[in-house]
Amino acid sequence: MDAGIAALLGAVVGGLLGAGGTLGAAALTARTQGQSQHAQWRREGRRNSYSAFIATVKAHQTAADDLMSLMDEVPLHQTRIAAALERVKSLLPAVSSAAPVIAVEGPADMGAIAEQIARHAENLTVCLELWMSEVPSGSGQPSTFANMAHGHIVDINRRLDNYTALARAALDATDRV
Repeated sequence: MDAGIAALLGAVVGGLLGAGGTLGAAALTARTQGQSQHAQWRREGRRNSYSAFIATVKAHQTAADDLMSLMDEVPLHQTRIAAALERVKSLLPAVSSAAPVIAVEGPADMGAIAEQIARHAENLTVCLELWMSEVPSGSGQPSTFANMAHGHIVDINRRLDNYTALARAALDATDRV
């Protein structure tokens, strides 16, 4: 074989190998970038659902705290109390509907805690309703239902702290992937 033809053949083979390597690297880069973008999209979805759940629980709890504060006022303002109770009741569906999203988006332990928080929020709302129904218009004396409501608030706070720590850990773990 002539040296010129051998050089030409070597250049063609080298060029084909170089182009194949470049195409392979480009395909690998595209695949890695696609996986990275998908992981980022999933992480943002989780962060949004975790944050939305915390916000709905906090809003419900703030409304419950506001209602309980009204019960300390003398004389009682029945109209304000009724409006505050309606606010608590109106925020409960958001808590109840946000919890199942966590069961889908988050790890199982976060889903379980979200369901527990939602149950306590429901029980808190029922206790507040029962407390309001037993309070005569002139007295805001503490009752069994008031004590139960306070217990639910304490339980919600404890579980929400645990939930928040788990949410941070879950999001941090996806950052490392």
